[in-house]
Formats: sequence, structure tokens, C-alpha cells
Amino acid sequence: MRQVFKPGLAETKDAEAFEAVWSALREQYNRQKKSGETHPKAASLALDMGQEHRWKLIHFTDVLNSKSYYRRYARFISQVRKTLLEEGFIHEVREDEEDERGKVKKGKTPFVVLAKDVK
Repeated sequence: MRQVFKPGLAETKDAEAFEAVWSALREQYNRQKKSGETHPKAASLALDMGQEHRWKLIHFTDVLNSKSYYRRYARFISQVRKTLLEEGFIHEVREDEEDERGKVKKGKTPFVVLAKDVK
């Protein structure tokens, strides 16, 4: 049965980009989980997240650069990231920043955390 009914592969460039980006993020997550290693920039962030959970922070652009996906899927990357965020597969990590007036606002970081798995 499995020989005949195999899972389908992406048929459009959008779907191909989504699968590639998600696989790269998942692969990095598994690598960091196994080793417990933290990205050097993540270690320097003053986040509410405890030190023992910082291995979950994935540097989105570094992962995609390491796979050369910005070259291969350049025009699809921002849409894929937006889709992953909107559908709850990833969460952006934000850090409190203080402006010149002393107001605290949430600033962006290059890190994401995987929230759920693609089925």
C-alpha cells in the first residue's frame, strides 16, 4: 500500500520553498536539542527565557543562509516566514527596548522558536 500511495511532493515553487524552510528549521531545532548548544547571539540577549531553554532559539537567517535558500527561494522567503508565523508553526522572539523617551517597546530579534509540527 505504501509503495503505491507515497506522500506527494511540492508542486509549486511556493510549496517547495515552504517545505525547504520548514525542514531546515526543524533540522536545526533537532541538532540544537541533541547538543544543547545555544547560538552565540542568543546567549547575549537579555530575555525572560531561562538559560536552560535558550537552545530553542533558532537564528532564522543563519539557518537559511547556511542552506543557500536566500539564493534559491529569494522571493518566497518572506511569504513563507509570514505563513509560518500566521499559522502558529513558529513564534518570533522579541526583546524589550527602551526608546529615547524612556518608553519600553518590543523589538525584533533574528530568532524564532518552533511552536508546533507540520503534519
